[in-house]
Amino acid sequence: MSALSLLVAAAFLSQAETGESTIPPALAVPGQTADVISDGTIDFDINEKKSEMVLGYSWGGRNQSIEPDRRTAVVLQNRFNASLTLPLGGADNLLTREAFDGLSDGPSLSLSWTSFGTRSADPWDRALNPALGPIADASGQRCIAAVRAGQVADYTEQRCRDNMTIRPNYDFVQQFSGLSTARLNRALFSPVTGYGIEASIGVNQFKYRTPVTLAENSETRRQFSIRAFGILFPSDGVSMLTGSARYESSYEAQDDQILCRAVVANPNDDCVSGPPGPPERVEKLQFEIEYRRVFDPIPGLGRFAIAPRVALDAMSGEYEAELPIYLTPSGTNRILPGLTISYDSRHDEVIVGLFLRRTFNFGS
Repeated sequence: MSALSLLVAAAFLSQAETGESTIPPALAVPGQTADVISDGTIDFDINEKKSEMVLGYSWGGRNQSIEPDRRTAVVLQNRFNASLTLPLGGADNLLTREAFDGLSDGPSLSLSWTSFGTRSADPWDRALNPALGPIADASGQRCIAAVRAGQVADYTEQRCRDNMTIRPNYDFVQQFSGLSTARLNRALFSPVTGYGIEASIGVNQFKYRTPVTLAENSETRRQFSIRAFGILFPSDGVSMLTGSARYESSYEAQDDQILCRAVVANPNDDCVSGPPGPPERVEKLQFEIEYRRVFDPIPGLGRFAIAPRVALDAMSGEYEAELPIYLTPSGTNRILPGLTISYDSRHDEVIVGLFLRRTFNFGS
């Protein structure tokens, strides 16, 4: 059953499946809010600019009720998320010693709260949902034809008819309707909306050289951000649209320069490359839009997803764009690989990065 259908239809069902996740795994982007697919995650994000590891943990609960008419369900879900980001030294090479030295340089802690909600009529009631009848009837006819042709082992003709005349289940119509997941969900379910807030605080250590003397200096600065966001899950159950506003106060190292002593006898000893001064404070008021979309599985390969994102800083006028591409491999492999392509106007360059996501559950 799709993730969205669980959130909408859970109030009408009492089966164990209602305890499943409410967002498809590929919709949970590493290091970002709205990761509610499991209790914990580990992310590695690697590119030539910087690499980092994110440890995340999510918890929360769902309230669901049936209104007095017994035909309308109201479902509310609150989710809390905590994540610890640890920069990895060594840039895009995790096999160097610097990769582990970076664990103590610039960690940050993020806390977020997200609330999801929907109000929907029972999608499995033919009287309330006119689209259900044709779908169930067509699914039943295809099921009977498949049974007679010996193509399915878990169904009998009577079971096919029961799903046509009694209350069908999602797995049945998904298997026999001939519709894509998105089209089927749009016919059955209602949109889900959400909103939330996220705060992050961290420290970062900056090293720089004093020009002429080449004396080494180090400063540790605190930085923080706060973000408010709204979320829409369309009724297709395989996509998500997020809009957010984020204020950030941070520090950024100055660009590296070639620094030399007043008298240069040997360039190898008397010249170095590095920032020529202390870090500079950076303030951002960033507005962002992100769209996430999961596609139907490709047999033998798995399920792909994309999460294009664009952001504009109202203070500087700078903008950035990013296109992550995710793969959920077929089978039981819980390692989710991905590729990200990003561009920012400040540096006017395209960055290509790789990431690996590991999802786990502390209760299993």
